[in-house]
Amino acid sequence: MTVVPAPAVDQPRYRLAPETRLARQQGSGRPLASLGQSRVFRLGDDIGTLLETVADAATAVGPADLAARLPGSNWDEATIAEALHALAGAGLIHPADVPAPVAEPPERGRPRAARPRLWFDPTTVCRALRGWAGALRGWPGAGLAVIGAAAQIVAWLTGPGLAPAFRLGPILIVVAALVAVAASHELAHGVVLQAAGGRSRAIGLTLVHGCPAFYCDVASAARLDRRGQVEVALAGLVWQCQVGAAAALVVWTGWPLAAATARLWIGLNLATVLFNLLPFLDLDGYLALRAGLDRPDLRRAARAAWRGWLRSPRVGPNRSDGAPLVWFGAFSAIGPALLPLPAAAWLSGTIWPGRSVLGLALVGAGALLWGVAGWRRARRDPSPVET
Repeated sequence: MTVVPAPAVDQPRYRLAPETRLARQQGSGRPLASLGQSRVFRLGDDIGTLLETVADAATAVGPADLAARLPGSNWDEATIAEALHALAGAGLIHPADVPAPVAEPPERGRPRAARPRLWFDPTTVCRALRGWAGALRGWPGAGLAVIGAAAQIVAWLTGPGLAPAFRLGPILIVVAALVAVAASHELAHGVVLQAAGGRSRAIGLTLVHGCPAFYCDVASAARLDRRGQVEVALAGLVWQCQVGAAAALVVWTGWPLAAATARLWIGLNLATVLFNLLPFLDLDGYLALRAGLDRPDLRRAARAAWRGWLRSPRVGPNRSDGAPLVWFGAFSAIGPALLPLPAAAWLSGTIWPGRSVLGLALVGAGALLWGVAGWRRARRDPSPVET
């Protein structure tokens, strides 16, 4: 009797995606994986160890290789194959037989320019300014921020008229001060991140929807505990509130031109603080809320819950999610469309004196139509929106 060995089954082999970064959260030691700055995956201990094993392998590995490298664990080849398929679907690993994506050829022989961006590595600067972090984080930072915000609000409400500030010189001073504070806002993120044990790899200037904007890479904040992530997210706003107290003192000096200029800057500074705190945009307020709730997928889960409720409103929201998540998903989807409403209402009142109510009604009707269109589109689209 001749025994014929069964033919070997070709198993797919995987390697870590180039953009995947692995880390362990401070305190809890929870494994984390990130794809860029916005997508962070919180992993279980078993699948985190599996992904780290894939990352440590010199070549692409398959289920049989990983089963041999994880002795004494609960993993068998079938379970490993399912886990690898899920990790590949999330984009954390790539099949070894899939070639790397190739850039599209340039049109008409002209090279395709990358997004304009100026940046530098702020590690040395942030390390030198670590002492500044003591005034930006914890209860001292929060207390100083509350005092600064209160001083700005009082100065704005009690300050002189803005007419003297609407000249070329004062306007240039206000713009320069806003640019300086915006740059130091991003530097504050990097300083607090450095003090908390992380590292910012880049601070610079980029384009957001065609407009220049400063940015700070805080991807390594995912390694911090919940409080550290919240402190990093709010560091820039804390600094804006604190530095605004100096502008409030200028308002109270009584010098007409200086007081009006400082009051104009305070109004714009407070507006940027409030705008950054909006939780349904991918800004500091949302990052702090996401970290405080320990939900890296907060926006995706909220919009998915809202779409699920739209498709079956009589069933109600999932018990594990609750109505707050559904409401947050609705505001995240429709809220950005409502942002121009206050500015448009003010503009309509300026253009049509005495008819601000009519302008508000027209803008409100437009926002309502926009919201209804988004609501109908969400009911037709069952797929959740990624964060």
